[in-house]
Amino acid sequence: MEKCTLNLSTNLRELQPHGTPEFSCAGYLSEEKNSGQYYIPWHWHEEMELIYTEEGCLTVQIPGKSFLLEKGCCIFINSNILHKAETQNKWKLHSLVFHPKLLTGTDESVFAKKYINPLIKTLDSYFFTGKNEWELSVISNIKKAFNSVMKNDTGYEFTVRENLSKVCFEIYNLNKKDIFKKNDDSDNDKKRIKLMVEYINQNFHRNISLSQIASSANIGERECMRCFQRMLKISPIQYLMKHRISKGALMLESSSNISLVSRECGFRSPSNFSKTFKKFYKCSPKDYRKKYKKIV
Repeated sequence: MEKCTLNLSTNLRELQPHGTPEFSCAGYLSEEKNSGQYYIPWHWHEEMELIYTEEGCLTVQIPGKSFLLEKGCCIFINSNILHKAETQNKWKLHSLVFHPKLLTGTDESVFAKKYINPLIKTLDSYFFTGKNEWELSVISNIKKAFNSVMKNDTGYEFTVRENLSKVCFEIYNLNKKDIFKKNDDSDNDKKRIKLMVEYINQNFHRNISLSQIASSANIGERECMRCFQRMLKISPIQYLMKHRISKGALMLESSSNISLVSRECGFRSPSNFSKTFKKFYKCSPKDYRKKYKKIV
């Protein structure tokens, strides 16, 4: 088991490796027994990901879609798909992050060419409600894989790969009719969103405008706003503000200077930062810092 942390590049790609070069799969456990807040900002990675909710509720969002994972639900997030997650109060979450090559071996294998690569090109996600026998069977495979990672017994790698292969094959079977269909409009939106969120991530500390965000994807302001609504369900400026605040929350965990944090996040004044921060986190920056400050 590994601790869930995020180290992102300017284009929101996660830089932290999952597992090892010899076995590219990692398991993560996140649990809050008291009242709290859990937020994973927009990011993407080459690995596939499975998230299972054992307790509480989790909202997972990908471009154009939002999912509410209640107790017993699970979601599959495909390779290279932007996604974020957030929850509050009490929760217990399991996740497995694994590289497709864990299942395929090489790009030339039949597993890659016939199954996994077409699945990667076709599907962005799959949501398991856990309310029918077939889904319960798939979720059982996910839990077996997770428990094997957690126990780390001799030969656990075989159990993990076997069960993850079963899960991906079931998802492939369910979507094989659409495996070669392509939505060009959706692909264009995904490319534009990646360009615009990369621009915001690089320049959030500056006084950037809607026009500048739109120009980063070579589109007009109206199309920029429509693209954000279609893909992320918020406006570009709302996204910018939430990104600034999430960065500020991260900085507060290791800094006691709220004025400095507010400037580095692009706010004109500490009071404006505090007011906006409270809207998102339901507490002041000072109270947040007291609760989550890391001991260094």
